[in-house]
Amino acid sequence: MLSAPWAEVFFTRATPGGAIPSWGIDGHILAQDGETVVNTFSLAVSVRGSSKLLSEYWEFIRCYMEEDCVEDLAELVALCPP
Repeated sequence: MLSAPWAEVFFTRATPGGAIPSWGIDGHILAQDGETVVNTFSLAVSVRGSSKLLSEYWEFIRCYMEEDCVEDLAELVALCPP
């Protein structure tokens, strides 16, 4: 199992290419030099076409991880888990 502090993961939008554009979110764990990627993982999201929905999904994840909003999101997460 991979584990890293949230604040130390470098997140990027990712696209595998192909005929129909799709987008995802990858997290990179960097070496101490802050540049070398030592591990990569993907969040469980794949958006086809526009990346606008991806930005909204990212904001949901970011809020969940960084802000004190877990109780506010509890009903939404039960209906629409990330």
